[in-house]
Amino acid sequence: MSALGLVNWSRMILALTAAITLILILLGLAILRQTGPARVDDAALRLWNKAVRRLRRLGLTQRPDEGAQAFTERVCAKQPALAPWMRALCAAYLRARYLEPEQPQSAAALAQAARAPPRK
Repeated sequence: MSALGLVNWSRMILALTAAITLILILLGLAILRQTGPARVDDAALRLWNKAVRRLRRLGLTQRPDEGAQAFTERVCAKQPALAPWMRALCAAYLRARYLEPEQPQSAAALAQAARAPPRK
């Protein structure tokens, strides 16, 4: 050990700890690089996101921390003309995504509700 410059045990433990930490960091980065973000293959979510993109063009953006119901209420408060369409869309989305995800009529109702919102 004296050839490596490690004469006492505390230096050796410190060097081994640093080496193991570096190896684990490199291993973790390699694993993260191989895996990408999780893809959600959900028809209801795709239709919701499509409607949200349309609303974004009108200046109404869903915040990352905002759920469908909170976003709906905020849109209804800012644009009362969109309230009936937005509430129907939100109800259809929640039904298709969470209450009846296996029912084709729920997906069809959401697709119908997700059509373009009325113009300003």
